[in-house]
Amino acid sequence: MRNLSWMSRLMRGRPGTSSTKRLPTRGGPGGHHEEEVFNEPGGKLFGEEPLKPGERRKWEDWELPWYVFCAGCAFFAYSAIFVRDNAPWNAWAEEEVRIRHAKRAADYKARLAAEAAEAEASD
Repeated sequence: MRNLSWMSRLMRGRPGTSSTKRLPTRGGPGGHHEEEVFNEPGGKLFGEEPLKPGERRKWEDWELPWYVFCAGCAFFAYSAIFVRDNAPWNAWAEEEVRIRHAKRAADYKARLAAEAAEAEASD
């Protein structure tokens, strides 16, 4: 044991330290779950009794607002997707570059024409 490096001794721990002690559990030796909990299958979904033939289930108070909210979100998502502009996010920048490039090209051609005219006039 003396030949172990300081790192392996640190990783291994020492007997009696908190890393090897058994901590007491609440509620006795088995903790909170001393007996196994098992729900017998009784045909009840979410605690509701099965409906008789021809009977309709009564809605709870939260269900109508929930369905209205979900339908509104679906409608908003549908309209947001299909009404949006289909151009990519940088399309405006590309158009601006084309406009500026055409303007610079026109200015350059005008300057070249002016220099050529000036050179002919000086000859």
